Amino acid sequence: MKKKCLILIFSFGSLYSVAQKTDTINSTIPNHKQDFLFKNKALPIAAGIVGLGLTLEYSNSDKHWWQNKYSLQNKVRENFPGFSTRSDDYLRYAPIALSIGMNISKNKAEHRIIGQLARLISAQIIMDATVNQMKKKFKHLRPNGHSYTSFPSAHTAQAFLSARFLDKEFGKEHHWVRWLGYGMAATTGACRVLNNAHWLSDVLVGAGIGILSVDLSYWIFDKLDNKKLMIAPIAGKDMYGINLVYRF
Repeated sequence: MKKKCLILIFSFGSLYSVAQKTDTINSTIPNHKQDFLFKNKALPIAAGIVGLGLTLEYSNSDKHWWQNKYSLQNKVRENFPGFSTRSDDYLRYAPIALSIGMNISKNKAEHRIIGQLARLISAQIIMDATVNQMKKKFKHLRPNGHSYTSFPSAHTAQAFLSARFLDKEFGKEHHWVRWLGYGMAATTGACRVLNNAHWLSDVLVGAGIGILSVDLSYWIFDKLDNKKLMIAPIAGKDMYGINLVYRF
């Protein structure tokens, strides 16, 4: 089981390392051909993670212990009785802290600091709104029975948002940050399960939401005509949104 836990912790990092190798393709290929031949793999990977999480969440199969979230959680508790840590409360923000350090050290990033901040805030708004609405709608009981806010995992969504943001800004120039960022995110998700605070399905769906929130934010900023379109996030008490101003 310990070997399986280690595989869980590092699997997302290796998966994204393979998926993002196309970012380093030889620059002699014209840009439009690069866009056509080597598309971003984040969407299908994140969608697959969410799909797997949903399948596990609603599976009633008793054929194998790993096909049922209840049996899987029981197996985890059997192998890690009394496990408890609060490291996941802080580790979910670690990739963002690392990106701050990379900026301070003047490492090459995809965007200037103000551009990074705008994209990060927008991604946070998208993620927070999605996770909070889903928690209110589904009201699934946590495995520890403490509340009906289990699905999806906000900690894991935040962790993968942080890792994806770090990857988008520094992953092309510094490949090691991908392994480290996604490794920390996967470790956060593993800790949520080991702490008995979430089912594995909660963690998988949360991971997909975190990744997709960042990619949606970057798509909004990078694909639209920023000379004519001004985008600003809005956040307040019980209010999240994005302000759009288009100049004709």
